[in-house]
Amino acid sequence: MITASRATSVLALCGIAAAWMGPDSVTAQAANAKKTTEPPAYRLVTNLPWVRAPTRAEVKMAYPDDASDVKASGLIVLRCALGDNGRLSRCETKSDDAGRWGLAEAAKVLSRTFVARIDAADHDLLASVRVDLPIRFGPPPSSSKPRYLDTVEWLKAPRADAVMEAFPAKAADAGVTEGRASIDCAVHANGQLGECVTRTEEPQAMEFGAAAVQIGNLLVVNPWTDDGMPAEGARVRFSIKFVKAPDPAPSPPAKPQ
Repeated sequence: MITASRATSVLALCGIAAAWMGPDSVTAQAANAKKTTEPPAYRLVTNLPWVRAPTRAEVKMAYPDDASDVKASGLIVLRCALGDNGRLSRCETKSDDAGRWGLAEAAKVLSRTFVARIDAADHDLLASVRVDLPIRFGPPPSSSKPRYLDTVEWLKAPRADAVMEAFPAKAADAGVTEGRASIDCAVHANGQLGECVTRTEEPQAMEFGAAAVQIGNLLVVNPWTDDGMPAEGARVRFSIKFVKAPDPAPSPPAKPQ
């Protein structure tokens, strides 16, 4: 169920800013760090919220010919530095379950296309962050059935007041105060949802499905999944609950003159 927006800071989304701020300021921690010659400990984060990630076509293009010929598959995990422009650099292979076919080098080529959202508040923390990035290679699936994402990371969700404002007029006129709809949406290359259709709505014939579809087409998910694949081409299913805004209190009667 979707009722609120996410934070926008890339490190806040990953829990890094909250973990570092604590009772001491970042400035104080930086000053203390200068007093020691020991290298700083890296804070590891996994798959970030990306504003740009490889498309299916780009993954296919990077898939080595030798691996494609034998339909080899593998999951590569890279460990990379994160720059203030949101791009990855100095990527090293952390794990390679294929161990051959050039998949690790292909993953490093793809890593150059990722761009994370970096806010001004994040810049002082970036030098001590390392990103573990999963990239999965393999032949295209043989099944024609749509791929559904079990879990998604919402990069753009409607505000609670926006959901309230979308409450169907037909339901309100009928005295209905709340409803729910489940929808099914496609994921585009940039994570934007589209082609949403209604699966169920309660109560029926009160236009909750149409309201949910309107909202669903505005949502954005992370374009790269936690298992190392583009979200592009997959579909997501989720429900939205609607609650009618309370009627405004009546104005007090005018005082007699």
